[in-house]
Amino acid sequence: MEWSTDTVQPRERFSYWREAVCRSIFNLSIEAPAGHFAARMTARSAGFVRIALGEPTGYVVSRSKGEVESAPDDSYSVYLQLRSQAIISQCDQVLTFQAGDIAISDLQHPFTATLAGGGRRVTTVMPCEMIDRRAPWLRKTALHRLAATRPTLISPAAILLKWPRIQR
Repeated sequence: MEWSTDTVQPRERFSYWREAVCRSIFNLSIEAPAGHFAARMTARSAGFVRIALGEPTGYVVSRSKGEVESAPDDSYSVYLQLRSQAIISQCDQVLTFQAGDIAISDLQHPFTATLAGGGRRVTTVMPCEMIDRRAPWLRKTALHRLAATRPTLISPAAILLKWPRIQR
């Protein structure tokens, strides 16, 4: 699936993105500064795993306690910052993510993310049980940061970018 504000009248772009994409598909709320707004997203699903590549102007996205309660989601969001930065606040933690950093967020908890303009991000949503079997320590806190400079055997970023293939 693909969404873009390119085909929407400029004055209606933010409303379209807020209602048609963020609210109805992802159960999220967003806010953006007045003025120019543009966004596009490509999303794919494979079984219980969903993955999306997004490129918006800057905005703030959140999932409130009420939104969590109205549509419980026992999933993690694994978020790869490709360009620019994001600041995510969840359960009394505030973490900044630069290009190459990965966030792992428990979607059973409210959060707010400030997404800088000119950013590019890959977000994967997968059931907690898929990850908890391999990394039970993730349940200790709702938000985790894997820094781009952190040495690992296999780059999580490389895995997110290759499976399933969503880049243009």
